[in-house]
Amino acid sequence: MAAVREGHLQQLAVLFQRYRARALGLCLRFVDERATAQDLVQEAFLRVLRYRGSFRPDSPFGAWFRRIVHNVCLDYVSASRRESGALRELGPEDLEWCAFSVPDAVDEEQVARVRAALAKLGARDRTALMLKRVEGWSYAEIATRFGTSEGAERVRVHRALQRLRVLVHKTHAIEGGGYAVP
Repeated sequence: MAAVREGHLQQLAVLFQRYRARALGLCLRFVDERATAQDLVQEAFLRVLRYRGSFRPDSPFGAWFRRIVHNVCLDYVSASRRESGALRELGPEDLEWCAFSVPDAVDEEQVARVRAALAKLGARDRTALMLKRVEGWSYAEIATRFGTSEGAERVRVHRALQRLRVLVHKTHAIEGGGYAVP
């Protein structure tokens, strides 16, 4: 990498041959399509070229490159989730994940209470909760997205759900309702 950093760009081919398979493996953990993963590998090598000046010769190339690949994948996943509307509006069909003890069918009033309670959660907690409970992401995917551990995201989602239940219960009690929060 030192040669590439010095401007000998033909040496990038050596790095490509050496690290392509590892990068592809990492990208395939983020996306299911091999063609998309290969595109992400290409983007990662373009970033190596673009950011070659930030490489420190006293650091191992593999760790630096792995971070670039990881960031390329996160950027791709974030962009594709935004485009597909990952954090969509809740509807009555989505409230099953809340696991509230509601005596009758879910209606628009209950949905409005949950939406209002969600708005009171912090953005980070709300996003993790929605990604897990509405969008069906695994804890590992959420942890990767935010650069944390799976355990930390399990705790975050659990606490956010508990806080949401309290907020919904308070709203419902104020309005004169009376269902139990499990």
